[in-house]
Amino acid sequence: LPRFQPEAFAANRRLVERVEEIAREKGATLAQVALAWVAAHGVVPIPGTRRASRLDENAAAADLVLSAEDVRRLAEAVPAAEVSGGRGEPDVPAGTDR
Repeated sequence: LPRFQPEAFAANRRLVERVEEIAREKGATLAQVALAWVAAHGVVPIPGTRRASRLDENAAAADLVLSAEDVRRLAEAVPAAEVSGGRGEPDVPAGTDR
């Protein structure tokens, strides 16, 4: 997957560090901020996990309400144009199981 190749991964890791800074300010985990961001866009996230501790962490994201300013800061922290690498293999059409 292009997004997980070493060069792209390193570039994207720098974007994640920006979000981690916001998460620390909010007293939340990176996963909680991500789930709250999805919820702030009117979508109900349904995360999966294999560990009870992660289930509790994910459920706590429902209590994290992001302000319009928080959502703006997150958008500025991770501009789509700065995300490196594609989401999938270029030779596989979208929606195709592999």
